Amino acid sequence: MIHCLQCNASLRPEEEICYGCGTAVPQKHLKPSFGQRFQAIVKVLFVASAVLTVASLFTDYVPGFAKCFGAMVILYFVKNSADQMTETGKS
Repeated sequence: MIHCLQCNASLRPEEEICYGCGTAVPQKHLKPSFGQRFQAIVKVLFVASAVLTVASLFTDYVPGFAKCFGAMVILYFVKNSADQMTETGKS
């Protein structure tokens, strides 16, 4: 059971304002979900593949342009899907 920090009244989990004193109850910081972590990882991988795609045009130290571009396109679609899945989870 959650208690108000000001007046120590018992509150239900869905209550955001204390009925006794009217103060706002601080929300607990929840850990990011698996979908949010996956979305962040895919976004980082997409940016890294975009950098490697540009680097493949100028140097031979990275894989060829076709491989980097293909990986970037695939990660773009995965990133869009992850964005849509986490957006529907928030609704």
